[in-house]
Amino acid sequence: MGFGGAIMHGLSSWNFACHGLLKAMGGSDPKNIKEFQARFASPVKPGDKLVTDIWKTGDVKDGWEEIRFVTKIEGGKVCLSNGRALMKVVGGAQNTNEDKSPSTQEPNTTQESLPVPNPETSPLLFYGPNHIPHGILSQHHPIPFTHPSHPSTTFTTAEQYMMYRKAVLFSCPSIAAQILLTSNPRTQKSLGRKVRGFDEGIWEKEREGIVEEGNFWKFGGEGREMSEGVRRAREVLLGTGERELVEASPRDRVWGVGFGVGEAEGRREEWGLNLLGKCLMRVRERIRMVEERKVEERRVAEGKDGKESVEGEVVEG
Repeated sequence: MGFGGAIMHGLSSWNFACHGLLKAMGGSDPKNIKEFQARFASPVKPGDKLVTDIWKTGDVKDGWEEIRFVTKIEGGKVCLSNGRALMKVVGGAQNTNEDKSPSTQEPNTTQESLPVPNPETSPLLFYGPNHIPHGILSQHHPIPFTHPSHPSTTFTTAEQYMMYRKAVLFSCPSIAAQILLTSNPRTQKSLGRKVRGFDEGIWEKEREGIVEEGNFWKFGGEGREMSEGVRRAREVLLGTGERELVEASPRDRVWGVGFGVGEAEGRREEWGLNLLGKCLMRVRERIRMVEERKVEERRVAEGKDGKESVEGEVVEG
């Protein structure tokens, strides 16, 4: 079979890739995966070490959950792209394809992270709320947070904050109220599209500031009072260092780049605007400055503001 075709069940190449996928997901029985599909991007030689980056879509039907993945040879070269499979849910599961509100329980970011194939200096590609650990960067990832201007309102996602502010911007209180009544980010987004009096020019001027502000508080803002979930989310964001943050959305060329995880790195010249990634990088810098200021405040409070105590005397140092 030539490169570029779908990997078919029964071929040794399929078994090889399936084994890597199961291993990355912590499984062992090949019967736990079906409808395995991917595209060869480059050949794999015996002895090559593979790193599989996987994220769950949350779509479960008849006990099978759809997952997406990209597999790279150690070093970063993509060997399998556009990966999709159905993985058996242990104990079975009910259909979740209906438009149900996700749990607003704070995500468990302490679970073991899958290996991230990108080196520290390359773009960090993320997409979808269930990708561990960087799905936390998604607008749809459920992290309850508040904003100082709305202290009595708890936003379930950054998407809800964005769409609420969009409705308020265009003086559409009925839609704004409906957005606050649902914790489902897809419904929040859908309601946001129903805002009356929408003006593209006005929205283009305001949208990045709104999304940046929402994410600043999603990740703890000034850091005075944070829940455990927000604190860990903040650590994940700061842990990305100086890497370029890129939403690898294959269908969104405004907030993402218009290419999926398996394709984006090789098609940079064709990227969309990646506005979400840019907003998150500004948020990361703002939060880093907040943390530096907090360290300085603690240092001053402890009396370590350039003065040292020697045998009971305060000496300028």
